Amino acid sequence: MKCLADCKKNKIYKIVKIENLDESVFNMLKNILIIPGEKIEVTNSNFCKQSILVKVSNVSYGIDIKIAKQIFVEEANYE
Repeated sequence: MKCLADCKKNKIYKIVKIENLDESVFNMLKNILIIPGEKIEVTNSNFCKQSILVKVSNVSYGIDIKIAKQIFVEEANYE
């Protein structure tokens, strides 16, 4: 298991847990289906701007790197 911020781009992962986030941030993630059990793909990382681009349910989102460090995933074999 590793944090989303450490994931390789163009790989699909399964969200395992989300830790230590403010309730409003957690609710925002929940609204865009970034929740345990969902698959997530890192499509790009931009550490200069401190964010990563992810895809969930065929929709792309930018995630702040501080938030991505609190989302834990494991590699998944989805097609």
